[in-house]
Amino acid sequence: MLSTQALEQEGVLIMPAQLMGGKSEHFRVGFGRENFVGTLFANNQLQLFGTEIVPPASGIVTGVYNADVTPDGKRIVNGSWGGVGIPGTWTAVQVVP
Repeated sequence: MLSTQALEQEGVLIMPAQLMGGKSEHFRVGFGRENFVGTLFANNQLQLFGTEIVPPASGIVTGVYNADVTPDGKRIVNGSWGGVGIPGTWTAVQVVP
């Protein structure tokens, strides 16, 4: 049986500052146990494609992720993922130490 309870996961997603320049940009990034390639489009839509799972890991697969970046660049909203695994939704916020 699958749980529908929300999971909260902490991690660091670092995107180059130049991505917020109002034009489409391609980049590579890693988060947790998955590496991605992605595009931040001029309309602030974010698209990520999982390229590999970093060992040690088990029971996870690469995914395809879509979301919107807020104009101030501090939040990622309306996120969804799909691909081979179980589809879901996600958001992210900027945390400054």
